[in-house]
Amino acid sequence: MTGTQLEVMTVPALTHEFLDAAAYATRVETARGSEIDGTPMTQYTLSIDPVKAAAGKAFGGLLSPEMLAEQKAKVITAVLVVRDDFLPRRLDFVVGNSTMSTVYSNFGDPVTLVPPAKNKIDG
Repeated sequence: MTGTQLEVMTVPALTHEFLDAAAYATRVETARGSEIDGTPMTQYTLSIDPVKAAAGKAFGGLLSPEMLAEQKAKVITAVLVVRDDFLPRRLDFVVGNSTMSTVYSNFGDPVTLVPPAKNKIDG
């Protein structure tokens, strides 16, 4: 696996960087979303200028002029679905031919993190 593949695979874990990219939105649309698990949703659709977002280092190091050229990305479409209590439910990005999705759930549930054994860590 190459570093680029690994970085692309970790994008859903880094969707907090969406906030940086939102500053480069050229268009924002809002619509009432359907209910999920009985909770009303609002959907925001953003059209983001990829060249400006890449220059501003939005999305961390993922967006580069080379990647944008390879993907022929003219716009990044981001769809954010938010619960009425302001918690995110889903975030989808479309960049060229690539789609990245993150689903948020189980708010308030306890989380246990266990580090891998030292012999399982490379380098």
